Amino acid sequence: ADVKQVIPFYECPDIAGHEKLNKAYECEENLLNEITSALNGAKLDMIVMDASTSYEMHQIMLSFLENNGWNSHNLLQKHMIVTTFSPVMQLQSWRREFLDRLRKAVHHDPVARAEFTIQAGGKSFELGVLSTNNGNAKYDYELLETRLQNRLSTNPYNAKVELREIYGGLYNYREDFKTTEFRLHDYDTSAEKEQFTNQIPLGRQHILQLVKNEKIPMYHSERWFNDLSLSTINSMLEMLLDDWDMTFTTSRQYHIGEGGLIVLLGSNGNLICVWDGREHIDIHLFTIEEMERLHQDMVKGFSTATHGNMKIGLRDDQPRGIGRVINFPSDLEIKKV
Repeated sequence: ADVKQVIPFYECPDIAGHEKLNKAYECEENLLNEITSALNGAKLDMIVMDASTSYEMHQIMLSFLENNGWNSHNLLQKHMIVTTFSPVMQLQSWRREFLDRLRKAVHHDPVARAEFTIQAGGKSFELGVLSTNNGNAKYDYELLETRLQNRLSTNPYNAKVELREIYGGLYNYREDFKTTEFRLHDYDTSAEKEQFTNQIPLGRQHILQLVKNEKIPMYHSERWFNDLSLSTINSMLEMLLDDWDMTFTTSRQYHIGEGGLIVLLGSNGNLICVWDGREHIDIHLFTIEEMERLHQDMVKGFSTATHGNMKIGLRDDQPRGIGRVINFPSDLEIKKV
């Protein structure tokens, strides 16, 4: 849009410091009179605070906008634009705070504050923009970024523009707002039902990580771990599985580095155990039948078999099968209530 009128206003001299509050008040009154006279019944659409504007003038403008603009809209359009501009090296936090105070004064959407960085000639600048009543502000900020980039990239400094941040306001309260409750039948669950129906659980996998029990006295646990071997672990496994009629046709032990690997393969399940040679044992147990109690007994049995020197660091039970299985066989049984 074309700029129809520009009203310049200048720094008031000698207004810094608490002892100059009277002069700052006079400056605000003069500023109000000058703007009111220049507008002659019209309203402001945009305010630009350039890099030379002092902290005190930002305070005065903030007071002017809060007292004569946002509350009454006598001097300001309902949709206002306020901008600040400063080199990044000289950027004080109060420049951002100035715009943020105005954003919080408007309080509700569609107020939006944006931060742009402009890099050119080895220097960086920040452009702050506040829009008070534009529902499309976020999209317009993106368009502004593109327009600035197109315009400034043609200069010899090859400027780069980036929209860094956008801050909005609170959602507007709607007194007549009525919530909508959605029930399960409001959604299309055909894919989920098909997957649930077509899954075929084939067994249960149990993963155990056994780690050192820090509660056991060190002199006791060190002696136990020094005597621990791959054959000792294999004996503990066989003892725990014998009570469950787990028969294995293949049993192998492989010494690897300081630790080892135990592989047990059978018709109704298999087990893989990895030992690091020190204080960590991983057990992967898979059974064709669900055998939930077996997996629970494994947890209790190992605590007993290791005389409390090892504890369960991690435990994970999961079904195994085809058709993206997510349920155990017992989950699919029809139970009478």
